[in-house]
Amino acid sequence: MARAYAELRTDEVVFRGDPASHEFIAFWLPGGRVAAAMNANIWDVTDALQALIRSGARVDRARLADPDVALADLTAGAAP
Repeated sequence: MARAYAELRTDEVVFRGDPASHEFIAFWLPGGRVAAAMNANIWDVTDALQALIRSGARVDRARLADPDVALADLTAGAAP
C-alpha cells in the first residue's frame, strides 16, 4: 500500500480538518479528482472515501475541505 501512495503523481493535497489536531482527512487530487484519501482519527468514513475515489468525479476543493459538507454530497452533480 505504501508503494501505491509513493507512485501517485500529484502536487495537490487537500486537508479536511487540521493535521495539527491529529484529526483530519487528506485527499490527493491529480487532475481535480480524488485518487487517494487517508483518514486520521476520523471514524466511519471509509465507505464514503472509497465511493468518492471510485466515482472519479471532479470535486470542488473548497467543499472537499469543508467538514460541514457530507462526503457523499461531493459527487452529487459533479462532472464525471
